[in-house]
Amino acid sequence: METRRANIELLYEGTNITKYIEADLISFSYTDNASGEANDVSIELKDNNKKWIDGWAPTKGDIVKPTIVTTNWDKSGDSQSLSCGAFIVDEPSYSGRPRKLTLGAVSTPSDTNFMTTNKSKTWQSATVKSIAQYIADTAGVGLYFDSSTNPVVDYIEQSETPDVSFLFDLCKNNSLAMKLYNQKIVIFSETEYEAKDSVMTITEENVISWQAKTTFTDTGYDGCLIKYTNPTTGETFSYTFTAPDKTGSKVYQMNEKANSLAEAERKAQAKLRELNKKEYTMSMDLPGNLKLFSSHTVTTFGFGIFDGKYYLDKVTRKTGSGFTISIEMHKVLEGY
Repeated sequence: METRRANIELLYEGTNITKYIEADLISFSYTDNASGEANDVSIELKDNNKKWIDGWAPTKGDIVKPTIVTTNWDKSGDSQSLSCGAFIVDEPSYSGRPRKLTLGAVSTPSDTNFMTTNKSKTWQSATVKSIAQYIADTAGVGLYFDSSTNPVVDYIEQSETPDVSFLFDLCKNNSLAMKLYNQKIVIFSETEYEAKDSVMTITEENVISWQAKTTFTDTGYDGCLIKYTNPTTGETFSYTFTAPDKTGSKVYQMNEKANSLAEAERKAQAKLRELNKKEYTMSMDLPGNLKLFSSHTVTTFGFGIFDGKYYLDKVTRKTGSGFTISIEMHKVLEGY
C-alpha cells in the first residue's frame, strides 16, 4: 500500500494559502461539538522568519475555512476530503523559543452582538423555531431546525443576556440540542438522533486508547419531579416525568417555573436526560477517519459492561505527527 497522508488545505479570507503554510504547519486540530459549544479549530505554525508575527499576522475576525484531505488512507489510490466549515479567528497567540503561532478560530457568527451583547426581549405563545429564526435573522446567519416537535413557549423573557446564551438555554430546557456550525445555528432533537442507526461498530482491539467511567452520583435517576410555587398566589404546581420501564424509586426534584403542564414535562425530561447522560461515558483515540461526526451513534464491542450504543458528544480530529480522531460519548438513553 502506498504511503498514507493527511494534509490540510486552508482558505484564509477567501484566498487559498495552503502552499504558504505547508512548511510551517506543526499541527492542526478540529473539534466538532454536538451541542452547547461552538466548533473550533486550532492551527499551530512555526514562525522562524517572523512572518506570522509581522507582515502575515492574522487579524481577529478574519474567516478561515480548513479542509482535511487524506490520500491512500483506506486503500491505495483513495482520496477523501472533509470541509470543516467556516471559522472566525478569535485568538491568535504567540510563543517562543522556538517562535510559533497558534491560531484559534471558532464557528460563531461574524456579528459579535450574537455572542457578547446583553439583550432583553419577551416572547408569548411562540415556538422555539420562531424564536430561533428571529435570533438567526438578527445575527445574519442561517437556521437549520431538525426536530419532529416544535414546542410552544407560553411566555419567556430574555433579560440582559446575549442571544447565544439565551438560545442555548431555551433549547436545553425544551429537550433540544443546539450547535453553531459553518455560520449557521443548528437545532435538533438529541433524543431523535440517539434513535438513529449506529454508523459503525468500534471494537476494543481497534482503538489506540480508551477510557470508560460509570458513576451513580447524581445520575441514574428513574424520574424528575418539577415543583414550582407561584409567589403571587401561593399555589404549588408539580409534575413528575418518569423514564420508560423505570419504577420511579429514584427521583430528582427541582424547583423550576413552568407555565403549563406541557412545559413542565419538557423541562423535567430535559433535566432527567442531562443528569442520566453522565451514568455511562467513554472516550477513545482512534486512527483518523473522516466519517464520524458529533451526534452520530456508534456501537461498542469488547468493553464488557460498557458494550452498547453510544452517542458522540464531541469529535476532535488532529493532524501533525499522524492523523487521529478522539471521541467523547455517552450511552444512549432509551425511550426519552
